[in-house]
Amino acid sequence: MSTNWQFTPCLQNWGWGAEYYRQSQVSLLPGGYLRLTADKVSPFIITYGSNEHRKVSYKSGMIQTKCVSGVWPPPNGYKYGMFEVRCKLPSGEPTWPAFWLYSGPTEIDIFEAGNTTRESSNNVHDWTSGTLVGCQVINHKLNWDDLSQNYHTYSAVWTPNEVTFFFDGREIRTVSSSSIPTFPYEADIILNLGMVSWSNLSTATMDIDFVKVYQFKNNNYGLSYKSSNEFIHHDIYETAGSNIPLVNYKQQSITLNTNNANEVFFIGTDKRLYKSTRSSSGNWSTAKINYNYNVPLPAANVEADLAYHKQYNYVLYRGGDSRIQFFGKSGNQYWHWWIDDDWNNWSSIPGVSSTYGSIKVAPNGIIVYKGTDNKVHYYKNINGDWKHFTLNHPNNSSSRCKGDIVIASDNNIIYKGYDNRLQIFWINRDGNYQHAWIDDYWYTSSYTVNSKPGSIVYSDDGIYYNGTDNKIHRFYWSGDWYHQLLPYSYGTSSLGYINGDYVRGSLAYDKSTKSVLYIGYDGRVQFFRKNGSSYYHGWINDYWVTDEYDADNNTNTYKYSSTFATNDIVYYKRKDGHLSYFKYEPCEVLDPPCNSHINLRSTDIISDQDDLRRFDDLNVTLYPNPAQNFLNIEIKNGISIEDRIQYSIYSLEGQKLTSGYIDVTIQEVNISELPTGTYLVKLTNNSNSVNKIFIKQ
Repeated sequence: MSTNWQFTPCLQNWGWGAEYYRQSQVSLLPGGYLRLTADKVSPFIITYGSNEHRKVSYKSGMIQTKCVSGVWPPPNGYKYGMFEVRCKLPSGEPTWPAFWLYSGPTEIDIFEAGNTTRESSNNVHDWTSGTLVGCQVINHKLNWDDLSQNYHTYSAVWTPNEVTFFFDGREIRTVSSSSIPTFPYEADIILNLGMVSWSNLSTATMDIDFVKVYQFKNNNYGLSYKSSNEFIHHDIYETAGSNIPLVNYKQQSITLNTNNANEVFFIGTDKRLYKSTRSSSGNWSTAKINYNYNVPLPAANVEADLAYHKQYNYVLYRGGDSRIQFFGKSGNQYWHWWIDDDWNNWSSIPGVSSTYGSIKVAPNGIIVYKGTDNKVHYYKNINGDWKHFTLNHPNNSSSRCKGDIVIASDNNIIYKGYDNRLQIFWINRDGNYQHAWIDDYWYTSSYTVNSKPGSIVYSDDGIYYNGTDNKIHRFYWSGDWYHQLLPYSYGTSSLGYINGDYVRGSLAYDKSTKSVLYIGYDGRVQFFRKNGSSYYHGWINDYWVTDEYDADNNTNTYKYSSTFATNDIVYYKRKDGHLSYFKYEPCEVLDPPCNSHINLRSTDIISDQDDLRRFDDLNVTLYPNPAQNFLNIEIKNGISIEDRIQYSIYSLEGQKLTSGYIDVTIQEVNISELPTGTYLVKLTNNSNSVNKIFIKQ
């Protein structure tokens, strides 16, 4: 390792915070991981380097590509390429770890972190003017594990025209050269565990899996290194409010308003119906469909099998009485009733089976269901009344319906029979339903349907289903029904999850992209996409370093997840019960405003409309930064100045220089008497505190 790396800065005793560096603070761990350790030294010491004295209180570790004193550009430096590190940030706070490139005129901070374990930043600096010019963006990991709990990959691609930052393989933002220029000189690679003087930690560690550098082949900087679109995850539930329950674990607990793509309905864990609505600005709101659910009948509960009736704008479901019920809408108000309201004949009409996937709506408007007698039934609206019909099954038990009813575009009814074979009721020349077997390969049981719910989906290319081998099969019509096992080699060893691409269930079909989607054994949403006569397999959820967005896994009660796909949007229930979706959309964030705050999970810029109205780093801005004579402290996001916020300015050695109270939304502070350097602003109120850094020129 010492052949290519050194463990102290090029200038002895040089540092960037309250630390100095020694090789003794760099160690190898079992498995080949590298650890940088910072230890507090007491009393503090004074070091001299780069023509300045520094008061330091930590001895720490770093690595840097080898430099030769007095030689520039560095002989081991790199100009342009992709630079990435996979590491686990320190668990204590505050610290100041960083991974960065430095060439003199150009500095690229791939990440700086340590103010909190849920925050990192990136930056591009232009040092040619003699004063610091840069554009920092703050990145937040708002939920689940913080940045110290697991390894994450931080990357940057540097070209003559732009610098693009990535987190765990997904783009955070791109800085164009027209915004902040970079210069064609080789840069050192530096990875250091910096510390700050106001930290009370006795020790801190940062563990590193790898540092990698890729360079453009033949200096062809026009080579593609990122996609313009990808599936981005969105969590509807996180803005729903504390009074909204999670999505019910039962299959078919989610459906879309097929007349309004901005409305998604779901069954809550309280067995009530909820609607999430997307506004014109893209924000989601969720509310319960108001109804007196506490009626004497058990019909109050919304049990399962949501389906949307396009012609009547009904939200259908199986009620607690095993009858088909619905919510209709009149103006802005919802009203409730039963499809089966023939009260006098209830005992003679079978109710809906408790098997999931038992209610579907046909294109011609009939409501098809699996009855408690395991036969296929339907309701048809005749002159304003819903009339009940029972289909004529052959006189054998294997033709009975086991579940997973789907409807073809020509109103034919497809289902899984009790022999686990695909069967169909097709409309004959007389306009009547007639029964047949799709799977009439009697000599083999290899083409039978899996017993898991959500195993069948209809498409214009045929009927896709999950076989008993947990693979995607297809039956298609070409004068007769023919079987196909989709060509794909399951169980790829590089998945990191044993047999993760095998099919668990929850099939859905996106007609706009000719994609059949499913939940794999790794809990991720996956797909097969048809292109001509061939198929391509891939992952919708390719957030590889986190399982936060997984649909389900085998270790919890949410074993099967509801999914609904349309127009490159996949709605589903996450394993934590959140109503979420993946959307295929542009992923480039080009030149966002400096000091923006970005959600690391979705790369959404966090705006004032987000539910972040709390006194923290998200709603405090210092400007100008760097500043000369006056510094403005702006309190945003609706924080009241009545909270009595105090500001204090400290040197990096921890000396308190001045303080006061913020009496207006934008407080101007006179810093003209401060020497040139870097300072800390600490803001406190009754509940918490925030630390911000600024530079005095």
